[in-house]
Amino acid sequence: MIEKKIDRRVKYTQSVLKKAIISLIKEKTISRISVKELCEQADINRGTFYMHYKNQYDLIKSIETDFIANIKDYIDNSSAKVGEPQIIQMLILLLDYIKENAELCETLMNANSEVRFTDTVMFALKPKYKEEILQNTYLSSNDADFVYSFIANGSVAVVKDWLENGATLTAQEVAEKLSTIATQGLSVYLKD
Repeated sequence: MIEKKIDRRVKYTQSVLKKAIISLIKEKTISRISVKELCEQADINRGTFYMHYKNQYDLIKSIETDFIANIKDYIDNSSAKVGEPQIIQMLILLLDYIKENAELCETLMNANSEVRFTDTVMFALKPKYKEEILQNTYLSSNDADFVYSFIANGSVAVVKDWLENGATLTAQEVAEKLSTIATQGLSVYLKD
């Protein structure tokens, strides 16, 4: 019984700290955010902060780790649609998750976060997407790495733009466009 109460308090504390740092990153770089300021924003004392995190970077790392674990769970626990390529299904799931967490993603992708959030996410998702590339092409592992890097970096730019413009297209539409460009290049869009 007592353990449940502690768990709820811990979850609450971590939640308010995460909200506080996301709010502050919108205004200034993470290196300019002090633990004192974070605690004031979250309305907790510094001792409580240090029970959970070493510093503001540790808190951001925790947010990244949770985000990546949640993406992987979201993709792994979703059922496949018959007749739709696996890579598009994974992209749709990823984009849906990003759209559901748009504020967090936009904030972590902005320059003030000073973290390599997109690199961390791309690295974490690489094995699953690379496997799809290898299964559906004649590429060597090295070439698949190259293709993944190209597609992933371009996709990050598209997702960032999509979020900044209010995510008006559906995840399905964005996934199909990314897939078309990745598999057919610009040739599909060129004038005759």
